[in-house]
Amino acid sequence: PFVGLDSFHAEDGFRFYGREELIKTLINQVLATRLVATVGPSGSGKSSVVMAGLIPKLQEGALPDSQTWHYYHTIVPGSAPLAHLTDLLKPENTQDIPLWTIENIEKLRQDPHHLAKVVSEANQTPAVIVIDQFEETFTLCHDEDEREAFVNNLLNLVNAPGLRHVVILTMRIDYESYLDKVPLFQSAFQQGEIRVTGMNAAELREAIEKPALSVGLKFD
Repeated sequence: PFVGLDSFHAEDGFRFYGREELIKTLINQVLATRLVATVGPSGSGKSSVVMAGLIPKLQEGALPDSQTWHYYHTIVPGSAPLAHLTDLLKPENTQDIPLWTIENIEKLRQDPHHLAKVVSEANQTPAVIVIDQFEETFTLCHDEDEREAFVNNLLNLVNAPGLRHVVILTMRIDYESYLDKVPLFQSAFQQGEIRVTGMNAAELREAIEKPALSVGLKFD
């Protein structure tokens, strides 16, 4: 019942234990701000608590009508964050995918409101975008114009009127200083920031024992 050294994903929610209080904090933060930043050291479990903790709870209706929201698949920025963002937006009936992708990458570059427009047009309910390893926006993407377009589109999505779309980020704490390069985004990031700290003894015991108990095993 254990995932070993892998991160927990959405399908692992049934065996994800020990982070109930942190999940509650994250749910409350989604209610308070539309940009939620889960920040912690490498290996602290920030990705796991979002993927296997927060998202499944929202999909189950932890917030009013959150079971009806549209949840895009998780992306990482990589060296070409606009390409990965465009991949989220691609309609299922797209005929010429390469051309559509090129056109929308350019629109994201030129128009900081393009993401908000496309997401709002495609959804009748709030949408949730999860970006894991957000630090790659700065460490792997070396095109400053692309980086600026990426963060500005995210910022305008969470500030857009109408449907209350949400962006959830995970980021290593040792790269937080990179946000100085994007001050407006940094301000929104800090307002929605939740720090992931180490588990206490009771949480650690739950994380070890409860997955085993769920399949009929027990420890001496």
